[in-house]
Amino acid sequence: MKLEIGQLGSESKELHIHGHSEDFPEVQELGAVGKMHAIVQYSPMSTGGWLTVEVKGSLSLDCARCLEKLTGDYRIALKLLVEKRTAQGVEWVEADEQGVDEYLLQIGPDVTEVSLEHPIAEQIILNYNLNPLPTLDDVNKCLQCGRDASAFYPGAKKADKMDPRWAKLSSLQKNSRPENEGQ
Repeated sequence: MKLEIGQLGSESKELHIHGHSEDFPEVQELGAVGKMHAIVQYSPMSTGGWLTVEVKGSLSLDCARCLEKLTGDYRIALKLLVEKRTAQGVEWVEADEQGVDEYLLQIGPDVTEVSLEHPIAEQIILNYNLNPLPTLDDVNKCLQCGRDASAFYPGAKKADKMDPRWAKLSSLQKNSRPENEGQ
């Protein structure tokens, strides 16, 4: 998603930006698929402007339990404070006073557009579980694939047997006790 600086102007406005996840590798790598839509609320200030950005799209991720695809929508919000500067180029500035969804962007006179790919990707990482587990129904079946949850854990521990990893630790503990402990 690219923000065209020339569209901002000197009056408050709402902009709609459309894009496709295939055009943004950093976002696509996180599982974003299909169309992306951003609504940008712009409020001008004397040295730049304040932008509130809401981005919507879809994620398609592998289920951590059954490895089937889980798809769903995402909606993230971020805030950009855009400041003009005399130096050329774009600089993303990090400050301790910023919230996790706030970004300070300093732009030079040569800048005509700014990519929002990195802040969008960062907000997806912060707001969504990228290694999801599906919801189970009341009979313990995966709502995505319909399989019984116990099928995902074939080596599940039985209540009457000790897990072999704990048994090994228990034997190490017995071997480490001194022989003359009670004397």
